[in-house]
Amino acid sequence: MPSLADEVRIKLQQLIGLKLSRMALAADMRTLQFGHTEARAGGGVVGEYGLHVQCPWRLEDDTRIVTGNDDLYVPYEQNEQLTESFDWEKGGSLQERVLRDLLKGYDPETRQIVNSTNLLTVDAVQTDSAGGFCLSLSGGYRFLVFPNGTRREAWRLFKPTKDGAKSSERHFVVPHED
Repeated sequence: MPSLADEVRIKLQQLIGLKLSRMALAADMRTLQFGHTEARAGGGVVGEYGLHVQCPWRLEDDTRIVTGNDDLYVPYEQNEQLTESFDWEKGGSLQERVLRDLLKGYDPETRQIVNSTNLLTVDAVQTDSAGGFCLSLSGGYRFLVFPNGTRREAWRLFKPTKDGAKSSERHFVVPHED
């Protein structure tokens, strides 16, 4: 029986060679779309693979953390009055601004950050025994995910359907669903 690290590596290797195409939020869950994107029947845009992350994560380069899950709760504008009244659900977070600046595109209809650059293609995958992983991305970036619990979903990888119907392919979920 393969270890969790091996299972995660096998699943995530499907992303190698695919570009991180779009990012969005569903509540405070960061969603990522990889590969060629298509409009979905009934609205929205999906990629060849979807990755939903509900645990700690960060995007880094060789010198710094570019952004991470905690930046969702920090306003981009740094003034004390705004910090006290800041509502991340209305937009304007540090995370959103940094990702928009890096990916260079935004689709107001779908509320997705669109990768309009030639950066962030998955080059390699590293995994750990807890279901965490690192996607090495072109341009010297890395996307790291850190599951931090045993019972609640940390992340899932799946192939979205273009017609909005339920996929016949099982989602890969960490930790595993019983």
